[in-house]
Amino acid sequence: MSLEIKSTILETTSKVSFLTLIGLSIRLPVKLVTAAILNPAGLGLLALAGLIIKYSSYLDLGAHLGMSREVPKLLGKGQADKANNISNLVASWMSALTFIILLLFILFFSLGYNELGPLTLIQALLIFLFQ
Repeated sequence: MSLEIKSTILETTSKVSFLTLIGLSIRLPVKLVTAAILNPAGLGLLALAGLIIKYSSYLDLGAHLGMSREVPKLLGKGQADKANNISNLVASWMSALTFIILLLFILFFSLGYNELGPLTLIQALLIFLFQ
């Protein structure tokens, strides 16, 4: 392996490691503030929200994957209007799903539970944004 390739690998690894450390140093205070705002039951709901968000990615039904395959084909054939229609359809679908999930989160977490009491809108938004 040449010296130039080794230095490039070392430089790239150093940048990735440095940025990872910056991300960790930002993430820790955010988690501490979130834990201070939410009570232990709220942190449990935060974990539940994380699961819901992870599994909600299956609701896109592969639309973005199909778009990334079909749009270049259509553009290569000179059918820019069809490619634009597909792009707009996928963007609308993903925006609608995000909006529906956000509304469900706000409704679910603002209603709360009897033993927990209702969570505030700020807490519900924190749960949605930090997952």
